[in-house]
Amino acid sequence: MKVNIEVIKGKVYVDREFVWGPVVKVHDIGEYSIVEFHPQLFKNCCGTGEYEKERTEFHPYINGKDTCRGFNSLDEALIGTICYKNLGGNERLSDYLRIIFDSQKEGE
Repeated sequence: MKVNIEVIKGKVYVDREFVWGPVVKVHDIGEYSIVEFHPQLFKNCCGTGEYEKERTEFHPYINGKDTCRGFNSLDEALIGTICYKNLGGNERLSDYLRIIFDSQKEGE
């Protein structure tokens, strides 16, 4: 399903709020659109209706098509989206790269 990636005062879909939380920004990089948003707070596996204002998460689209994936940083989202596009929905390369990058950060 193709979506219209337009930010309108905290909304990413025209006439519909972004399901994962209030939109901070949409990062457009060529055919990729990565939505940065404040995630919803959860308690006992249920959404509370409140949002984490201190942190953001990222949800990518390719040519307006939802990848159905989420990431904790813009770097992870870009790498994951490129891997998804080239290797398909079951790719695990982005997960391995995340482990490598995280272990390098810990070693600094």
